[in-house]
Amino acid sequence: MRASWALPEREYQYFACDYAGRHGRVCSARFVRNLRWCVMHKSWWDTVDALAHSVGALVLAHPDLVSEMDKWVDDGNLWVARVAILHQLAYKQHTDTGRLFDYCRRRADHPDFFIRKAIGWALREYSKTQPEAVARYVATMGDRLSPLSQREALKRIKPLRT
Repeated sequence: MRASWALPEREYQYFACDYAGRHGRVCSARFVRNLRWCVMHKSWWDTVDALAHSVGALVLAHPDLVSEMDKWVDDGNLWVARVAILHQLAYKQHTDTGRLFDYCRRRADHPDFFIRKAIGWALREYSKTQPEAVARYVATMGDRLSPLSQREALKRIKPLRT
């Protein structure tokens, strides 16, 4: 992966992301270091989001990496924090709801578009599995979530009946 990152053409980084996405789950837990390095170098949303899926697969394969995600979400590098927020995107019923909501709460005040969008995207994806839980969470958070995060989170949820 690092060799692909060393090349100037972005297509090499896309190739590495695709390769990690297909084969990363068979790697050792230590592979997360390489993924983090890639997240932090030549960072942009397209490669970072692809890497988030690879990180998620690796965390599923190595549950001890959950504690690493707990650190990443508070990282000063917004791309590392974004990966932590997004790593459970494909988990569906295996999503750690408490952790997802905690990560969103912890980064809710972040001013950057990419963090706010990640919060909304992660919540929206989970709403396909647990729409009521996401709707309650967004209602509980209220204005602590940015309008962007709220809008994205509730995009696929019908309004709650009170």
